[in-house]
Amino acid sequence: MSNRYSEDVIKHYRSLFSLPRLKTVMLIAFVICWFSVLLLKVLVGLEITASVILGLIFILIMFATAFLNSWIYADEKIIDFRRSLFLSLVGVSLFGLASYIYSLAMKLFLGYLRIDHSVSIGASLYFALNLLIFGAISRGTALKKVSSALVGPIIMLIVIACLMPTYNVWRLFIIINHFFILSMFIMVLLALSFMIINKQAKDAIGFNTLTLFRAFMRDWIADEKEEVEKILSKLGEDYKTKTQVVVFRSDHGINGIFVVPNVHPGPFKNVGGSLLPTYLNKAIKDRYGAVSLIFHGVSTHSLDPTSYHESIKVVNATIDAIEKAKPVKKVSKLVRKSVNDRLLLTYQVLGVPVFFISSLSEVVEDFPSNVTTLLRDVTTRVKPNTCIVIDAHNRYGAAEVLSLDHYLLTKLTEAARALVDNTSIMTLDLLEAGFASTHLKDIGWTRGIGDAGIMFSALKVANELYGYVSIDGNNLVAGLREQIIALLRGLGYTDVEVCTTDTHGVTALISGKEYYAVGEGFNRQLLLDSIKEVAKKAMDNMEPVTIHVGEEEVTIKVIGGRMLTKICDVISKSVRVSKRVLSLTMTVYLIAAFIYLLVMV
Repeated sequence: MSNRYSEDVIKHYRSLFSLPRLKTVMLIAFVICWFSVLLLKVLVGLEITASVILGLIFILIMFATAFLNSWIYADEKIIDFRRSLFLSLVGVSLFGLASYIYSLAMKLFLGYLRIDHSVSIGASLYFALNLLIFGAISRGTALKKVSSALVGPIIMLIVIACLMPTYNVWRLFIIINHFFILSMFIMVLLALSFMIINKQAKDAIGFNTLTLFRAFMRDWIADEKEEVEKILSKLGEDYKTKTQVVVFRSDHGINGIFVVPNVHPGPFKNVGGSLLPTYLNKAIKDRYGAVSLIFHGVSTHSLDPTSYHESIKVVNATIDAIEKAKPVKKVSKLVRKSVNDRLLLTYQVLGVPVFFISSLSEVVEDFPSNVTTLLRDVTTRVKPNTCIVIDAHNRYGAAEVLSLDHYLLTKLTEAARALVDNTSIMTLDLLEAGFASTHLKDIGWTRGIGDAGIMFSALKVANELYGYVSIDGNNLVAGLREQIIALLRGLGYTDVEVCTTDTHGVTALISGKEYYAVGEGFNRQLLLDSIKEVAKKAMDNMEPVTIHVGEEEVTIKVIGGRMLTKICDVISKSVRVSKRVLSLTMTVYLIAAFIYLLVMV
C-alpha cells in the first residue's frame, strides 16, 4: 500500500488526532494545574493554602469548560467530553505559560509586573487556540464557534480577577476589556489566515482547504466518512471495470468462490473502497452461506472507489457474476516461474487462466492495470480475452520497493508465456475442493487483520493437493509467506500460494505507524496455528465440484490518477502554507499585543 498518496494523507492527518485516553488526560490535567499554581506562587507569593485552592479551582475550570463545550456541540460526535477536556488542558497550559513568560519579560525588561496584562494576553491565546480548533472541525455557525471559544478564557479571567488581592469590579472590567480587544485583533488575523489557507485547495480542486481538512479530520477522529466521501465523489471520475469470480459448485450447492474485484481497496481507514473485501465476504456468506476467497486484483490507488455507495456497486456486480457464472471444464496443475529472482509468477487454469504475482525479495507495490492486459494477451489459446491476474501482495519489510520498469514487465510477460505454453490443460468433469475460514480471536483491524479473517481453499487436481490462502490484511511481513508454505507442505499440500486482500481498513488506525502488516502486530505463531487449523478443516470439507466462471462489468466512480496527484499536491502545499501563515499570524499578533499593552500602561 505504501505510496505517495497514502503516505501524504496519513502523515498530515493521523498524527494530529491521536489523543490520550480520558484517564491520561485527567492525570495530565492535575499535573499541569499544580505546576501552574507553583508558577503563580513564585510570581505573586501566594500562601500554600491559597495555592492549593487555586489549583483545585483551575481543575474545576477545565472540567466545567469541557462539559460546557461538549454540551454545546452535543450534535457533533467529534467534539466529545474527552476531546473537550484535552483542549481545555492545552488551553489552560497555554494560558499559564503565556502569562508567565509575559510577566517574566515585564519584570526583566520593564522592572514591574502587571498581572492584568499577563492574564489578558494568556487568555487571548487560549481563545485563539479554541477558535482555531472549533473553526477547523465544527460544522456550526460562526456565532457558535466564537461563543464556545470564549467560554474557557472568560471563566479563567473572572476567577483570577476575583482571587487577586486588589480585586474590584473596575479591575475585572479592565481585564475583560483588554481581553476582548486582543481577541478581536486575533479574530481578524485568523480570518485573514483562513482566507489565504483556503485558497490553496480552492484554486486546485474547487474545495476550501479547511473543508478538506475538516472532512478528513472528522473521519479520522469520529469515523464520520460521509464528508470526505462526498468530496472524493465530486472530484472522482467514472471508470469501467470487471469483477471476476470462479465458483466451485458441488451437489449441495456452492462450495466456495474465488473473487477478484479489479479495483483497489483503498484509500484508507473506512473511506471509499477500504473495506471492500469485508463487504464482499459478508455479502457472499449472507447470500450463499459459502466461503469466499477475496483476492487483490491488479490495481493502484487511482482505482480506489470514492465512497461506500461505489463499493456496493462492485458487491452487486460480483453477485451478478456469481449468478451468471457458466461451467468450464478446463483445469491444470499449479506451476511457477521466477522472474529475474525478483518476482514469482504462479499459474493455474481454473476454468480460466489464473496468475498470482508474488515478490521474492523486494517490497511489493501495487501493480498497474496494464499488467493484466499484458498477461491476457499470452493466454488467448487457453481462454480468449479472459484471464485473472492477482496481485498476491505478500511481502512487506525494510527492503527496497520494487521498481516495475519496462525490462521487468517484459520478463514478466516472457515468464507468463513460458508457463502457458508448457502447462498441460486437462478436461475434467469433476475435481475436488474444500473451503474453510476463521477469525483470529481478539485480533482485529488495529493489529492488521480485517473482518474477513483467514480464507482457505484446498484444491485437488490429478491427485495433487494445492492450497490457496487469502488473509484480510495488507501485506505479509518478510519471510511469513515462506513459513506458511512450509507449514502447509508438512500437512500434505503439494504447493501453496499465500495472498492478502490489501484491505486499507487496517491503515491509519495507530499512532506513529501507517499500518501493521499481517504477522507484525501480534504473535505470529497464533496466525500459523490458525492457518494450520483452517487448512485441515478445508481438507476435511473436500468434495467433488464443478467449476463455473463469471465476470460482470460495472462502472463506478474512482479517485482517478490525475485527481490523485492533485490531492497529494494540495495536501502537501496546504500544510506548508498553513505552517508559514499561522506562524506569521502569531508573530504579528504577539508584537501588536505587546505594543498595545505597553501603550495601555
